[in-house]
Amino acid sequence: MKKPHNLKKLRHTVHNDLDITAFRELFVKAAWKTYISSHLKNDIQMKELFGELCDILFTTEHTRLKNTVTKIRSNFDTDDAFEQFINNTFYMILNFYVKSFYTGKSDGWSKIAAFATTVEELISHILNPNNNIASLFEATLIDAIETIRRQEKNLHVLNTYLGVPIHYPARVIHTDEESIIIETHPIQEKAALIQNSIYLLKTNDLITDVFASVSPIDINGRNYLRVYRFEQLHNSLFHRQTIRVRPFHPLRFTILCPEKQETTCYAYDISLGGVALTSMHSYEINCHDLILEFPLEIIGNHNRVKAKMVFKSSYESGYKYHFQIDPTLQQEGEIGKYVTRREQEIIKALRDQII
Repeated sequence: MKKPHNLKKLRHTVHNDLDITAFRELFVKAAWKTYISSHLKNDIQMKELFGELCDILFTTEHTRLKNTVTKIRSNFDTDDAFEQFINNTFYMILNFYVKSFYTGKSDGWSKIAAFATTVEELISHILNPNNNIASLFEATLIDAIETIRRQEKNLHVLNTYLGVPIHYPARVIHTDEESIIIETHPIQEKAALIQNSIYLLKTNDLITDVFASVSPIDINGRNYLRVYRFEQLHNSLFHRQTIRVRPFHPLRFTILCPEKQETTCYAYDISLGGVALTSMHSYEINCHDLILEFPLEIIGNHNRVKAKMVFKSSYESGYKYHFQIDPTLQQEGEIGKYVTRREQEIIKALRDQII
């Protein structure tokens, strides 16, 4: 039996000795018997839909599950009638599947429980599609990644290490029903393992950015990443246009507001366009003509930069203050030099961990 890549979780539970032709015939007969028990009309198109449903679940390359189920559902007057149809049909199919082991030619008895569990999950998805959005997204995503693998294309992946984006291509080695295995640059691999996660970036082949967990895996002495627990992201990861770096050690900034006492905070990250500062204290910073006094390590002379507070957020046991800055050309040059220098230090530190 051919086992294509889509709907893997169900298909991986089908043993090699199963006669798929006989199985398809039984599938259609079971669905038809259940259908006509509650319908007087002899709708031959329903038989075609039942065959199409079987093909989608077990043999075809193109997944049209939602459309086919919707067509079948439209022929039932109530949700209860449709639910009874689905349950009775798959009950007969499960019995046939169990009997297919009676020849003793297959060692697939261990798959019976897995097949039953997967069928139960499938029924739950068919009857309650809105409650299975995450699992459906994961299956669709792995289908798309399997296509990328077969076409020998690369995944675009991303990590940020101390604020610096790490962005190397990744080659897909293998996919299964719950995870993928990728090979990427050692720096990307190290950054991903430090964070225990990685981002898969939206491309023409992936319709959305994705956040996922990672773990190391050794195959024949080579290092790879296993990627799993996929989470769809609804906002683009590239909304920031500048690199933000984390300081090597705490850098003190002073917030200057007219007619207010000076406030001291410490840098969380720094970019050409903004600064995030942290403090254990909650401050109300809503003044106009706000000035940030940068540490001399970043800007030597003329270190007072015009700024605007964008928002405040919680951070660990304190608060984080996010500022947009409007530096002069000279100040921008000094900040740019610091960001570039710090970025190089961060990459070197990451590279040193690999050696």
